[in-house]
Amino acid sequence: MYVKAHVGLLDIVLCAFLGLLVVTPFADGFDPSGFAVGAVFCGFAEVFVSIRHRLSLKCSKCGFDPIVYRRSHDDAARLVREHAKARAENPQSLLAEPVRPVKYRAKRRPDDTQQV
Repeated sequence: MYVKAHVGLLDIVLCAFLGLLVVTPFADGFDPSGFAVGAVFCGFAEVFVSIRHRLSLKCSKCGFDPIVYRRSHDDAARLVREHAKARAENPQSLLAEPVRPVKYRAKRRPDDTQQV
């Protein structure tokens, strides 16, 4: 899963530098229009990073998608059922690791601990 959902400051600086590198040979030296080209590169980078992050959210084992779940619980449940049905019909899934639900432990606050 990709943790990075948006471009960061370093990415913006690198896009601006890349824009300057692209424009410099055509402008016979430093030209501020390279920053505009860098802004276009930064826009493309943001689109690709957000698409990559969005595609990595869906669980490959059970088919759960949290973004669909936020929109409609019923649609998310339907997608999980369809994924389970497709997995049951696929002979390759018999060789795959079984789907086990994640077990979460209850969070404990420091004042909940028992002192002896």
